[in-house]
Amino acid sequence: MQQQPSPTPGTHLGTLAALKYGLQRSSLWPGVQRAYLARNGKCAVCPDNTSIQVHHVMPFHLCHLVYRGDLELDERNFISLCELAGQNHHLLLGHLGSFESYNHGGRESILALGKSIPGLTIEAIKADKAWIQLMGSRPKPWDQWSHAEKLAFRQILDTTLPFIATAKASAPYPFLDDGTANPEAVATTYHQ
Repeated sequence: MQQQPSPTPGTHLGTLAALKYGLQRSSLWPGVQRAYLARNGKCAVCPDNTSIQVHHVMPFHLCHLVYRGDLELDERNFISLCELAGQNHHLLLGHLGSFESYNHGGRESILALGKSIPGLTIEAIKADKAWIQLMGSRPKPWDQWSHAEKLAFRQILDTTLPFIATAKASAPYPFLDDGTANPEAVATTYHQ
């Protein structure tokens, strides 16, 4: 069995999930992230303001894979969540325990869990009935999705987070019914 290479120190696990599919962060991401955190520097579900990450409600790697890379840089797709030791709300509430997945209940579900779970520790979260129920139906990793599931995900994105035209593009690339891959479409954020 071939061992996976160790991540570069400081590489975020969400970024590693994207690398699995050959994706990299946009060069614009660091600036977008800094600007968002300057305005939203506290966890959305607890008082922590020391270990905050910008969580993509719809994971940026999945957005890129259905040609909606614009959502990597779109604040409508962000919520601030902490990665504080002993509670890691980013991983547990935002991704339901796996950076290859996400909380399909979206922002509302993340906030509702934050309000309903006493203490919001890892133990309290993992014992919560609503969290356990969400875990049971969390989306599978991309490489286990059928083409129909991929099309449905793109439809969800197009409906809930409609494309906003940029100087580079007036509409996103279509995600084709026949499953034809378009490497240019996967790599774009429509801003560069």
